[in-house]
Amino acid sequence: MQTFLPNQSAITRVRRIAGPPAHERLTWPVMALVAVAVLGTVATLDAQDARSIWSRLPVDGEVIITSRWPLPEGCQAAATKTTLYVADSSGSLLWQWAFRDRNRFIHVTQSSTVALSPDCRHAILAGNVGYKYVWAVDRDGRTRVLPTIGTPLFAVFSLDGMTVAVVTGARRGYLLAPMLAVKWSGDTSRIPVRWPSQVGGVAGAAGATFGRAQVEQLLGALLWGWGVTDDVSEDGQWRVATQQEPRGPGPGSVEFFGPHADGFHGRLLATKPRWSQAVGCPSAEVSADGEFVIVAGDFMNADNQCETDIVSTRVFDRQGAVVASLQTPHQIGSQYSRQERDELVAAVALAAGKPLRLKDR
Repeated sequence: MQTFLPNQSAITRVRRIAGPPAHERLTWPVMALVAVAVLGTVATLDAQDARSIWSRLPVDGEVIITSRWPLPEGCQAAATKTTLYVADSSGSLLWQWAFRDRNRFIHVTQSSTVALSPDCRHAILAGNVGYKYVWAVDRDGRTRVLPTIGTPLFAVFSLDGMTVAVVTGARRGYLLAPMLAVKWSGDTSRIPVRWPSQVGGVAGAAGATFGRAQVEQLLGALLWGWGVTDDVSEDGQWRVATQQEPRGPGPGSVEFFGPHADGFHGRLLATKPRWSQAVGCPSAEVSADGEFVIVAGDFMNADNQCETDIVSTRVFDRQGAVVASLQTPHQIGSQYSRQERDELVAAVALAAGKPLRLKDR
């Protein structure tokens, strides 16, 4: 197959136009984009507009994918069938790459991935089942392409922008430089990534550092369990996993791992739980320090597949003993109210003599 490499003429850099500052109360500002023919600025938008903003502005066709949230330095990327756009937080177009002008094999679909470096100067466009490649492009017009083993499922830049992590459907992971020089490749279960507060684990102290949500996505891009969800402590040393057979009758369960749970890597590693509990319609949250696990479910009928609207809540310690519970039933699928969380904190402090350190919601 012949590969067509884009040259600098395929990159359009746009003069930055001043606009209103990003809203300081948002974790990351939301972007807007204007087409080259209608350059200008638009007001910074609220987060709820993130999904629709690109489709409402005049790009060269339907927007198929956008970069993930949260966003680096207030910029966002979007791709149509022919062009990758990068805009700043004021809505000004920074640069664009007309990839289909130089390579007719790039077909962007909703399963493709676009990622931006923290300084907004580098972009990654990952392929799909029909085009197993990752493309890198920078604002100065340089490009590079890397074929991958398996379909690219997810790509993301590290917090310092020096590393790109890519995982594929063939359980292959890559750590790459921004222009795709390979730093590491191997089985996804061993990809050396971590988040800032993670301690130990597969990545160790030398692993590339990403946001916690991005590490979770990298290790969950490939289906790792049927009907399974999990949560980990801030240091990644403790992990709780819940499972309920979604295809028919069968018991639900809660399993607790630690003190070396390997964070979200534990999804792909064969490890033995510290304790397990049969629970119908289970959901669970581990405390920030991994001292306790809050479990909601039907403790009387492990085969309950959420046929009822009400479940009970218990708090377990690291040994699997119940140390507290909510006095009132909890609604399936609803978040714990502030009053309920305060009630659990007080009950655990009274019974266990230790604080229940809940993670920020």
